[in-house]
Amino acid sequence: MKKIKIAQIGMAHDHAGVTFSALSKIDDFDVVGYCTVPEDESEYASQQQKIKSNEEYFKNAKRYTVEEILSMPDLDAVVIETFDLNLVKYAKMAAERGLHVQMDKAPGESAKEYEELLSIIKSKNLAFSIGYMYRFNPFIKSVYEKVFSGEIGKVHTVDAEMSCYMNTNKRIWLEQFKGGMMQFLGCHLVDLVVQLMGVPTEIIPYNFSTGANNVDSLDVERGLHVQMDKAPGESAKEYEELLSIIKSKNLAFSIGYMYRFNPFIKSVYEKVFSGEIGKVHTVDAEMSCYMNTNKRIWLEQFKGGMMQFLGCHLVDLVVQLMGVPTEIIPYNFSTGANNVDSLDVAFSVFKYKNALATIKSSVIDCGGYVRRHLTISTNNKTIDIRPLEKLEVAPSIISTKMTEYCHEKGWHDLGITSDTGAFDRYEAMLLNFAKMIRGEVGYVIDLETEARIHRCLLSACGIDCDYKGEIKI
Repeated sequence: MKKIKIAQIGMAHDHAGVTFSALSKIDDFDVVGYCTVPEDESEYASQQQKIKSNEEYFKNAKRYTVEEILSMPDLDAVVIETFDLNLVKYAKMAAERGLHVQMDKAPGESAKEYEELLSIIKSKNLAFSIGYMYRFNPFIKSVYEKVFSGEIGKVHTVDAEMSCYMNTNKRIWLEQFKGGMMQFLGCHLVDLVVQLMGVPTEIIPYNFSTGANNVDSLDVERGLHVQMDKAPGESAKEYEELLSIIKSKNLAFSIGYMYRFNPFIKSVYEKVFSGEIGKVHTVDAEMSCYMNTNKRIWLEQFKGGMMQFLGCHLVDLVVQLMGVPTEIIPYNFSTGANNVDSLDVAFSVFKYKNALATIKSSVIDCGGYVRRHLTISTNNKTIDIRPLEKLEVAPSIISTKMTEYCHEKGWHDLGITSDTGAFDRYEAMLLNFAKMIRGEVGYVIDLETEARIHRCLLSACGIDCDYKGEIKI
């Protein structure tokens, strides 16, 4: 059998060296050599290191230029192992010369360019393969055959992970990828899922930067939509800088205040804002729990203690409902239990003209979970949402109860109680974020108010902050 004459273009891909080594061991191939491409040279330290480590695999191979390889009259095929973002470019050049193509993953950031490559492959009836090696994993192949044959029933859930640990230089290098780790390694898993399940009805991306070691792979300044958890740090300035970037780039933004999406809270707030249940004069809110000593030691990192850690949810609800208070009085303290000095009990009073709100959060409260509540009193009704969340199925399926009291019945008023039934604590928040990304809805809270809520939180934490001052976003 005639051997397939093949060459490799590029040596900057993570797989360049091992691919060339594997190729050289297969009898079907006559490996004529390799070439580098100009884009292989990089200012990124990790890419320089990768090329240097790959050199060992090529030391006995003949080196050509790109033009020399593409001009070889008897060459049958090429392997493309350039830096990831240049794979399609060189694969296309080879396909246009009528060469069969094996290229590594992932195929760039342009659907148009990749599909142009595939069109050329198809029109010239060329062999084409991409470096999704899991397609050839014997167990994966076996399981997929069983799924497709119906032998093991219908698939309803798939959970896939492909993670690793990279040093700081490699994570800096990753900043070049618009899709971050989803593009770099997650591509393998997307390939497997779509093969197995087909085209999804919806794809919701949640990619983010940890910011570790001040590396900002996938951060907001790169124009990515942001869902971040609570609470937004101890600096009003830094948070407002973030919100300014969000606004200037017209990005979707959501923060992990999931009670904003609780169906009973939404319903009650609509009734308040419409005037249906009268004017609010008092709000009492509590979000407590019981945590072990190690967790309370961990809490020492927070200047605002429990007000910052969990009370933030309640500050969010109060300021949305009642606006900016005339005065915020924090009473946060440490119980000193087990010689731990964190501010494990938080209490704050928000004073308004003709109204008052009290907020409490404790981390050393037996039964605190089931007594979480939001109680709103108006001139003609009291609404007690309690418990704010009752765990139905771990870790995040909850329910909420609400009791409404009217002034007419007095002592005999036992209230009318409703139950939401079970729902996912985070689903509505994340689905709303997806809608925001698609432009179907706007911000839940305007960005200036987001900044104001944060300033009120810092004041409730006992952190000096001008919560009434001008905000420019």
